[in-house]
Amino acid sequence: MGYPSRNGESKQMRKFSCYSCGLEGHTARFCPSRAPQRVKLNPTAQGNVITTTEPKKEYASTILTAKVNVPVEVAADVMELETVQVKLGSRTMTGIIDSGAQISVIREDFTSGIKYEGEGYIEISSAFRERETTPLRIFEMNIDDGVHGPVPVTCAVSKKLVSNLLLSTAA
Repeated sequence: MGYPSRNGESKQMRKFSCYSCGLEGHTARFCPSRAPQRVKLNPTAQGNVITTTEPKKEYASTILTAKVNVPVEVAADVMELETVQVKLGSRTMTGIIDSGAQISVIREDFTSGIKYEGEGYIEISSAFRERETTPLRIFEMNIDDGVHGPVPVTCAVSKKLVSNLLLSTAA
């Protein structure tokens, strides 16, 4: 098989021969008969390791295998959620103390049948910018420690809140 030269004449392509096994079609560096060399790799470089194998005669395509390692970094200054047991009427629930919240938020299904004050509404927005217009109620809540008495807490009553109660440190 040839390729055209500058003057139009056909030149013969040079065939590669392996210096390791003597067969044509590959070089010694990629010789399938050579044992794979164990090389210690830097852990961050392992994400770029790609190995190939020669296709077997019955297959029409090359087999490509890749091992990808992605290092995962864990933030060192992430704080655990602070929670507190809170009594609302006869119900006890876990409240998450949310230092970034401007108002406390309680899930609607925990408030049915519970005495409250207030008749207003408030539009609240989640950290993901999801908005909800909710009733604004004042409930008598107790921290379930056996020491403190009931405290009036103003809460937005949400249908969408995932946790039972978010307690604002600001309100």
